[in-house]
Amino acid sequence: MFNFFKSKIGADNKDEIRKSNKPKGHVFVCTTEREEGTHPCGGCGGQGGTEILDEFIFEINERNLFDEVVVSGMECPGPCSLGPNILVYPGGVMYSQVQKSDVKKIIESHLLDSNAEKYIMNDKALTELIYWVTGKKL
Repeated sequence: MFNFFKSKIGADNKDEIRKSNKPKGHVFVCTTEREEGTHPCGGCGGQGGTEILDEFIFEINERNLFDEVVVSGMECPGPCSLGPNILVYPGGVMYSQVQKSDVKKIIESHLLDSNAEKYIMNDKALTELIYWVTGKKL
């Protein structure tokens, strides 16, 4: 019954295809919306997070990068008082107080610059921020 969904890929090629389909980057944009008065900082969605998500999708589409960069909305990663917040891989870097006007720069300097991860690894302030956000030491 499920033969229609069986993969036609040989077992030898699966790992190779899986690696080639792995995105080069992933952008998570906080789109949390809270009712007024339920949280002292509100939510990133109400501070422009939804518009920032839309801008990332627009810019990734304009550059035809959907095969290379995944863009997703996410729930609150904290710290709400610094929102809107986004989390960008590679590197697991959280950007705070992001504006729509920052989207192009983040795409160009973080996602498209092949040396971005090297710069992140050599930036002590960024590595400390990554440790604070993720608990991982680089």
